[in-house]
Amino acid sequence: VSKRGTRKTVGIPGTGVSYISYPKKGKKKQQSRQKAQQAAKPQRSLPIKLGFFEKLFMPEEEVAFVEGVNAMSKGQKAEALANFHKAASIPDSYFCAALYLFQEKEYEPAIRYFTRVLKKHAGLGKLLRKYGIRSYSQLTICHGLKFAVTLDLDRIKVVTGYGHLMAGDREKAARYFKNVLASQPQQVDILLACIYGIFATIKVDEEMCKKIVELTREGERQSEHHAAVLMYKARALRKLGLHTAARDELSSVIRKKSILTDRLELALRYERSLVYEAMGHMGRARKEWEKIYSQAPDFKDVEEKLDL
Repeated sequence: VSKRGTRKTVGIPGTGVSYISYPKKGKKKQQSRQKAQQAAKPQRSLPIKLGFFEKLFMPEEEVAFVEGVNAMSKGQKAEALANFHKAASIPDSYFCAALYLFQEKEYEPAIRYFTRVLKKHAGLGKLLRKYGIRSYSQLTICHGLKFAVTLDLDRIKVVTGYGHLMAGDREKAARYFKNVLASQPQQVDILLACIYGIFATIKVDEEMCKKIVELTREGERQSEHHAAVLMYKARALRKLGLHTAARDELSSVIRKKSILTDRLELALRYERSLVYEAMGHMGRARKEWEKIYSQAPDFKDVEEKLDL
């Protein structure tokens, strides 16, 4: 719901792109305001239909962008990409192409398009906003948690990093994650995506562990994303040899049942078991492994640790 009323979002299948429309208001004053808005900016539907004269006086690259979006809405990948390529000076074209290809798991070409967006991003979002196209997608990063992919440049860097990770280039992926972490991101899903990405790509050294602890020092516990961030903070503390601090951090988060999914709680308990193991508290570690095994027998190497 927004100032313009209840919003309808219609997705373009398999693309991460959607069209936003708003219903007519009941009051006359609101109807008059809507008519004025319509006169200034006509509402569109998908596919976007351009009038003869509108198309005649429109830059060729903008026409190509619109035709690319229309082809994408119909699932015509080759035609969509060909039109986006014609709109070479419009960063929105590359962004839509990149999202489309990423959703199709074609990571290498998606990376190329995302890289072009990052190099030439002036005016990014201008045409998407003009035509009421909501460019938004979600990427599953860890433990079923989602990362929002939007027009924000840091978010584009993160998804480019994941593209490299999925394509098998861990070194390049890590460079993107480190670059975003250097800007000290405040949004929790960006922070989580980068920290998880770092642990998934490289052998984390002492300097990086200290950096992770510094970035997560506030330790908020408002959501499952915060809980996951603190889990990786605890991992960094464990790698620094600060076992008591790591244990206390994990125990505090595990008590916040209201923000944990079953999947995330298992991961937190497993992480705490590794801390107990490092501390030499094998009885406590085994107790955690038994609890995990009773709920998820195939979780990581728990069966092996229990000698089953």
